[in-house]
Amino acid sequence: MAASASRALRRAQWTASFRPGASPRLDFSPDGNTAYVTNQGSQNVGVIDVASAQQVATIFTPAGSPTVVRVSPDGSRLFVATASTTVYIVDTESQQIIGNVQVGFLPNAFAVHPDGRIIYVSAANGGSVTEIDMFSGAVLRTFTVGGIPQDMAVTRDGQRLYVANESAAVLDEINLQSGQVTSTIALAGGPFGIGVTPDDNQAYISIPGQGLVQVFNLQSHKLAFTLDVGGRPRRIGFSQQGHIGAVANEAGSVTFVR
Repeated sequence: MAASASRALRRAQWTASFRPGASPRLDFSPDGNTAYVTNQGSQNVGVIDVASAQQVATIFTPAGSPTVVRVSPDGSRLFVATASTTVYIVDTESQQIIGNVQVGFLPNAFAVHPDGRIIYVSAANGGSVTEIDMFSGAVLRTFTVGGIPQDMAVTRDGQRLYVANESAAVLDEINLQSGQVTSTIALAGGPFGIGVTPDDNQAYISIPGQGLVQVFNLQSHKLAFTLDVGGRPRRIGFSQQGHIGAVANEAGSVTFVR
């Protein structure tokens, strides 16, 4: 793949805007009709009707400001991480908190297993990743990786979990069958975001401090190539077919990779 120009968005059209609280993060319901937006300064999550661009409900998070949210694949549960050790579980139909899970301090990212039952939570200040059953709320396992774990990605075959470890400047590979860290891949600096291509062959890792995205072959663990995108690249995602990747940048840009 090589970086493409932003003209890949020629058909995109601005339709509406909404003003959430500070440092918003969001996720959508599977049907795309509802958005859940964190309002960190107000200790709540706004529930937005996408069609009208109106906030229709508010979910309060008494344990602390919400940092990140994730909707379960079936749309029935919303997981809300807070700036503490609490992850709330919300019933999306009633918009009520139905449980909570205690994880490491400052959970900052979610990743969902392709089986649709398990969710992973990284604790940036806890040096750990917690594996949770989305429907029972039970903690199944805790993986200690140390450092500052940030974004994560599960391979589509469900065999491996990759964790961007910021302070250690490595990508941790966890074998989900054994629960062991089986590899640590050295990076050019502290990573933040990670995206695994849909064929499970490559991982794209953002290095904000260096303005880079490093791409590794996941079979050989060798560096395939490096993209100098500038700014401070953060989150990475791929289209369903895997033909286009997108890198969100704090400098106010998005880089598309084809």
